[in-house]
Amino acid sequence: MVFRSKYISGFLFLTLIVQAVPVDSMQAQTSEAGVLFLLIPPGARHNGMGQTGVSTAKDANAIYWNPGALPFVSTAEQPRDVQFMHVEWLPGFNLNDMFYDYGSMSWYLPEIGVVGLNFTFFNLGEQDITDEIGEKLGTLNSFDMSIAASYATKLSEDIGVGGNIKFIYSRLSNLRIKNTAENEKGIGSSVAIDIGIMKKNLWINDLTFGASLANIGPRIAYVDQDQADVLPTNLRIGVTYPVYKSEFNNVYATYEINRLIVRGRKNGSDDLSKALFTTWTDNGWHRIGHNIGVEYSYSDFLSLRTGTALDVAGKVYDLNFGAGIKYSMFRLDFAYTTKLAGEFNPRDGSQFYSIGLNF
Repeated sequence: MVFRSKYISGFLFLTLIVQAVPVDSMQAQTSEAGVLFLLIPPGARHNGMGQTGVSTAKDANAIYWNPGALPFVSTAEQPRDVQFMHVEWLPGFNLNDMFYDYGSMSWYLPEIGVVGLNFTFFNLGEQDITDEIGEKLGTLNSFDMSIAASYATKLSEDIGVGGNIKFIYSRLSNLRIKNTAENEKGIGSSVAIDIGIMKKNLWINDLTFGASLANIGPRIAYVDQDQADVLPTNLRIGVTYPVYKSEFNNVYATYEINRLIVRGRKNGSDDLSKALFTTWTDNGWHRIGHNIGVEYSYSDFLSLRTGTALDVAGKVYDLNFGAGIKYSMFRLDFAYTTKLAGEFNPRDGSQFYSIGLNF
């Protein structure tokens, strides 16, 4: 326990340091933040359940959704879990060279806790560079990526806590075009941390609560600090409950909310401790995202899923379906997203494929 306490103290210390970093320095806008690829939800299982995960994570994808769930994923009985997902992103735009890959691994170490690694790669495709009169100046390939390391442990049999520290790299352009207004490369980097907690048997047996705060860190600049973008610091809270349980058949239902904690001010920006409160003012409540999911499983072999993700402010409403098969230590999952309402949804038709190993 002494050894674990040292790790916990380290994560708390990092949290206190980064809380002093401003989380916004610009007027509220539609996108509000940079490197939004950090908000793309990984895991076909999670996407099939309405993009839920902070209270439902039970594989290494917990590194993204809620690192506090990792002590319940990797245990002494099954210490290692590996996950990988691929999706062709935004098929509604017919961009054949835009895709998203995510991989993660968690590992239980006796007397230490659970450690983990993950990577995210978001390929933005190929673009032509033109000058102010439309003359082609070159071609570039753009991408975003991040690498994270995790640590988590149990405070009790029912409570898990954890955190990540990540490096973020974004290459919008690797070319310096001298006869344009901006004589700089479009490359930015930053660091961030995530923190999370999971509580089993909250108030009643089998009710699971989860909460996480992700992407806490300094702004990312492509040209100079005056034009830097804030990171998409995001809060997730949710609960999961087995509405039906039997020897072979189980049905789980989950409800989660998420909120982008970004708050612009005319005369500067709020630090994290203040932004957690000011982000809800000026009708900020209507910008909460709602995620609802249901999963049916038969004997831990076959799973069927459905759910919805509701972004009321952005008027994007997803309807999700999914299925999974688990055999021995292998798991295969698939999810499909279509629009629930509205005239156009760029995620309509998205197909998610995941493969996992638990051993």
